Amino acid sequence: MYKMSLYVPAKAMLLGEYGVLYGGKAIACTFFEHYFLIHIQAQSTQSKASTQIISSFFKNNFIEFENDEIINSEKTSDINFFKNLLKPWKNHLKSINLSIEIEKSFSPSLGFGSSSALIAGISKSLWKLFFKDISYLNNEIFWNYIRTSLKEIQGNGSGYDIAVQLAASHENILQNNIQFWIFQNQENNSVPIIDRFILKDKIENYGFFLATQMYSDTSKVIKDFQSQAKKEEFALKHTSLANEFIINSNIEHTYKLMELSRKIAQEQGLIPQNNDNLNKIINQLNKLNIPYKTMGAGHGDCLWVLYNKNTFLKHLKIQKLEIPFVFHNLGNSI
Repeated sequence: MYKMSLYVPAKAMLLGEYGVLYGGKAIACTFFEHYFLIHIQAQSTQSKASTQIISSFFKNNFIEFENDEIINSEKTSDINFFKNLLKPWKNHLKSINLSIEIEKSFSPSLGFGSSSALIAGISKSLWKLFFKDISYLNNEIFWNYIRTSLKEIQGNGSGYDIAVQLAASHENILQNNIQFWIFQNQENNSVPIIDRFILKDKIENYGFFLATQMYSDTSKVIKDFQSQAKKEEFALKHTSLANEFIINSNIEHTYKLMELSRKIAQEQGLIPQNNDNLNKIINQLNKLNIPYKTMGAGHGDCLWVLYNKNTFLKHLKIQKLEIPFVFHNLGNSI
């Protein structure tokens, strides 16, 4: 019997959103304040092979289907998610009973990559099951599988979230660290470029993430973006900010980039307008001239706020639980 446990961290895109869909660079971070713990078991069988998923993350705590039914769609979205994820692996799973247990997870409403964590963790585990010690992160076959799963589940997408979560994932033992990454897709190559990135200033100066309490449907948002007349113009603007951050990520310059990013977000409509609580927070941020920006696809999830958390809590009446992540020093973690 094959067994594997995998810790997959939360992710957040700091700069480069939308531009990354057109081959631009994106800056992302991964952190283990929130993470998925996924246990995989696999065993050969002479009878009909099946897949079982045990988790409180989904509406159904127990999901099961036969592996020869992977290509068939279901009415239940939870089952479809796993079938779509496993489609590139269907030939490998013909005689394998697969058990997936999701012991720990985090809310999709944070925008920290819950779906991508599952794609990353399960795909990595299956690769190690079927391909043993062959390297996966720079392997074209592996990335073809990843992109097939992503297309089946989400449609269009850069895959940056899966990439950085894969790069930061740990087997068997939780290692609490914060890492920064530069991601870029390559033309005519399914394997992306994933490089480590070091901030210019102390990590604790880079503020925190503020939950909007609004879920952003990434696949819908990207589909809407692709229909916009100015999509390539917006993409180039986001890419330009990411490139500037790579050259100079000190705090003073980051303030300026956030201001520019917020103007783009307002023009692009990335900040939700129909939520009274969020509107109050944004009005207070603007009134106090506190730098902030949308993250990833925007339209909800979290805002990146470049401010001291404790000072922020004194100025604004907000529950601490609405700040799901604070940049902080973890020794050699960056």
